[in-house]
Amino acid sequence: MAVWFVCVGCDGEGLIMCWRCYGSGVDPENDGDCAFCDGSSTEFCDICEGEGGYYAEGENEQ
Repeated sequence: MAVWFVCVGCDGEGLIMCWRCYGSGVDPENDGDCAFCDGSSTEFCDICEGEGGYYAEGENEQ
């Protein structure tokens, strides 16, 4: 039976705070929209690739 594991990087949200603008949405170099997140202040989690977690086969099923 497959078990859903929640991603520890994003707590199951699939998104994390943008590392370049620190979640402000504003580029620190030119005061416009952040070029990395396009002003959204978030980016897809690089651990789960935006899925929020993953399925894995349970090893200790009873």
